[in-house]
Amino acid sequence: RLEGYFSFLSPLEIVLADRTEVAYGQVVTPGLFETLGRTALRGRTLARGDTPEAVLSHGYWQRRFGGDVAAVGRTVRVGAQAVTIVGVMPPDFVFPYPGMLGPSGFTNVTAVDMWVSMAFSGPMAAEQRTVTPSGEVPRAVRFLGAIGRMRAEATPAQVQDDAGRVAR
Repeated sequence: RLEGYFSFLSPLEIVLADRTEVAYGQVVTPGLFETLGRTALRGRTLARGDTPEAVLSHGYWQRRFGGDVAAVGRTVRVGAQAVTIVGVMPPDFVFPYPGMLGPSGFTNVTAVDMWVSMAFSGPMAAEQRTVTPSGEVPRAVRFLGAIGRMRAEATPAQVQDDAGRVAR
């Protein structure tokens, strides 16, 4: 199992009902939380599909939503896109670790406020630059990180071979 994430945090313009603010988000593939073996404290983690979703960090949920359980299911605007908050992670969940983030001119922040689903079609994909203007997934990007979980029956050599094929 292999999942991906942007190797930097993005300052995201979040529009809530009464205010606009900047939150630091990480764009991730929907299976990331499952690969890490983690579930949400409230709601659920990201699902595969075309609907833009977000999972809040526990700290952001407390700071911006006062720990209100009704935050899950709410729709907020992230940039120009409507995004549904589907869950809140437990307070001990940390991803990525600061050492996993690449050098970036975007921000020096290492604490995530929310994780946003990576899109490969539609307006969100264009905003995230995960597809070219013609709709193809670019193969030469340098801003994606990958994390995986080895199947119990797999050998390290098989995993290395599989990873090599993905990297080509």
